[in-house]
Amino acid sequence: MSTYIDMIAAREPLLTGAFGFCDGLRLPIGSSENPEIENAYYCGWTSQHHCACVFAFGPDGTILYACINAPGSWHDATIAMGLCEKLQSCTPSGCFLIADSAFPSRGNLSSFIKTPAKSSSSAFNNALVSQRQSAEWGMRQIQGVFARLRVPLDTNDTRGRAMIIRLCCRLHQVRCRVIGLNQIRSVYSSSWQDGTTIQDFQQCMFRDIRKTDRMRRYYHL
Repeated sequence: MSTYIDMIAAREPLLTGAFGFCDGLRLPIGSSENPEIENAYYCGWTSQHHCACVFAFGPDGTILYACINAPGSWHDATIAMGLCEKLQSCTPSGCFLIADSAFPSRGNLSSFIKTPAKSSSSAFNNALVSQRQSAEWGMRQIQGVFARLRVPLDTNDTRGRAMIIRLCCRLHQVRCRVIGLNQIRSVYSSSWQDGTTIQDFQQCMFRDIRKTDRMRRYYHL
């Protein structure tokens, strides 16, 4: 966790103690002939049928927490109850997640979840607004890479939906940790900021790059 805190603090010193970002994601599902299922998964805000998820991302782009496959009519605050319990019981003092106003941030949770205030223009509030965008990048990574999640999932197959979403989450973790290229990490990683990657690139010769390029046989120069 200390590594995540340092990565965010290096980008935004006012948010010392922040270790991640959380937000809700709604995935499309088909309609159902069962009126109870139809009502449970219908989201009045979007006027569509969804299954709802809540994700928390670290500054390296990996998923820190996921609650998936909840009914689309549920509010993000309800889905995040498990996350709130973990924050209260497992999070060290002074550490917190950055979220939007849909998440509970009062009472006992005021020190664990920080949300930007709509009527405030303080430097700390502006920093929260700026860094909360990272959660949107995380959602875009999941839906952008795994096109199956953009196609309506089966309403009547709860276990099948959960399996697909869980598989995409695990593949996302592999993609972040093995490949290491994602929008969140590119913003918070220091490899580009300290100039080491650029310096290494300057030492590369293009002829050497072409020798190890698996696509070189398709070049016509």
